[in-house]
Amino acid sequence: MFKKILIANRGEIAIRVLNTCREMGIETVSVYSDADEKAIHVLSSDEAVYIGASEPSESYLNIDKIIKDTNSEAIHPGYGFLSENSDFSKRCEKEGIVFIGPGSKAIKDLGDKITSRKMGEGFIQQMMQFQHERFSALPTAYIGAIDTINATVEYLKGRVVFGKPLIAKQVLRHRIAQWLTEAEALKRLTYHIVQMKMNGQDVTKEISMGKLLSGQLINKVADGCLQMHGGMGFMNEMKISRFFRDAKLISIGGGADEVMCEIISKTSGI
Repeated sequence: MFKKILIANRGEIAIRVLNTCREMGIETVSVYSDADEKAIHVLSSDEAVYIGASEPSESYLNIDKIIKDTNSEAIHPGYGFLSENSDFSKRCEKEGIVFIGPGSKAIKDLGDKITSRKMGEGFIQQMMQFQHERFSALPTAYIGAIDTINATVEYLKGRVVFGKPLIAKQVLRHRIAQWLTEAEALKRLTYHIVQMKMNGQDVTKEISMGKLLSGQLINKVADGCLQMHGGMGFMNEMKISRFFRDAKLISIGGGADEVMCEIISKTSGI
């Protein structure tokens, strides 16, 4: 943890950094030009250092003045001014001052279009492999839904109300029939995607559809089956209680339902 940080910026940006430092118990040093002598960030910091005339090139963009006038362990550049200046970051490294931000090489590379494009390829590859991760949600949701439905049916067979097992209630049987139908549709979509992948086809849209359907189905089944268990379903020792909690992950992990909808709409030309 730093004891003292110099904030190489001004105005609202400096104030935000200052407030965070105060919450963390870190002393702050503000810098100011002629134009900011009585600014809030100057009056609110523990120390303030004058760095020159109002013209930014004479003050906030003057590396020598900022480095020379600080006795702090670290410098926070905020954004704008010197925050994307690789020479400033490199100078901090040379002077033994921690630059709170990317290293000088990263800043320099990101400023070069060709180099930054190569660096960004890793992100593209990560996004591409997401589809494989998302595809795993389909069989996971299908198996989870079927197992939970089967367990709930067994529970309803043994739960007798007014002399009859709950499974005798038509409304419950019809609801379960609807879930089984949707689960079968999910299974067939899974097989269809596998076939497309084997044929070397792009399955981005289909996997996104399957991921969306998986999250909706498993949460619908989890909610409905817990309801059929009644108050007993909320007990932590009941499998349906844990399933109800865990099912939500399918709609969140690997891209939320809203993200899937956006992918589907874009790949459909909407």
